[in-house]
Amino acid sequence: MSSPHVFPPAPLTVAPAQEAYDYELFEQRLANPWLLEKSIAVRALRMPFLLVPVGGSRRGGYFSVPCLHLGLLVRDLVLAQPGFPDPRLRWSPYPASP
Repeated sequence: MSSPHVFPPAPLTVAPAQEAYDYELFEQRLANPWLLEKSIAVRALRMPFLLVPVGGSRRGGYFSVPCLHLGLLVRDLVLAQPGFPDPRLRWSPYPASP
């Protein structure tokens, strides 16, 4: 019997930042809007979400994923991208309820 929190492996797709579902949210809230030009949209499951690099007053951020496998894929993806120093995984203090 499989666990309800295990998802099949899914390839990540990368797209221009403007295609991210939450692009407008970041556009309105970023203290340094020029970071949007260096951002990427990552689709881990259904919708692409924005990954914003560090720079200016931005010192870090996070990208939530539903399972460890996808977390490792996202981490490996940003290892090769400028502006994402020291990417790491961390368990959420607020895990999803079953």
